[in-house]
Amino acid sequence: MGRIVVIGALRVTNGDGIDLDGCRHVRIGNSTFRNGDDCFALRAIRSRKEPAREIVCEDVVVSNCVLNSACQAIRIGCPSDDTIRNVLFKDIRLAGRHNGIYFGNHLYCLKDIDEGFLDAHDITFENFTGFQGSSAAQILVDDGIRVRRISDITFRNFDVSSGKVLLL
Repeated sequence: MGRIVVIGALRVTNGDGIDLDGCRHVRIGNSTFRNGDDCFALRAIRSRKEPAREIVCEDVVVSNCVLNSACQAIRIGCPSDDTIRNVLFKDIRLAGRHNGIYFGNHLYCLKDIDEGFLDAHDITFENFTGFQGSSAAQILVDDGIRVRRISDITFRNFDVSSGKVLLL
C-alpha cells in the first residue's frame, strides 16, 4: 500500500493515523501523516473474553514516510498486548512535538486480565531524519508492569534533533 495522506487536527487526541492491530504482512510506503495522536500504532490487543487466544502483529514494513504528530509518531504496543514482531520502519522523516518512537507500558493502560503481557521483539528502525520535540525514542515500563519481553530492538542511522535522544 502506498501514497496514503492522513491529515488530522493536531489538537485532537485519539486521532491515530493508522492502527495495525493483529495484522500480518503489511506494507505501507511513500505516505504522509499529520495528526494529534500516533501516526502509527502497532498493537496486538488481547480479548477480555478470550485472554488465552494468541494475537500477533508481524511482518510489517513502513518505508519512505513523513510522520508529524503532536503525540507519538510510532507507538509499539501497550502492556496487555500480545506479540509484536518482525517489524521494519525505514527511511522515515519525523516532524513532531513529543516522542518519535514510543514503547509506553503504563499502569493506566493495563487491562484487568493480567499484570502485563507484551512480547515485542525483532523490530528495526533505520534511516530516520528530522526533529522530535521530546525524544527520538522512548522505552518505558512502569513499576508494577510485567512484560514478557522487549528485545532485539535496533536503531540504525538516526539524524534526528530532539530534547533527548533515547529515554529508558
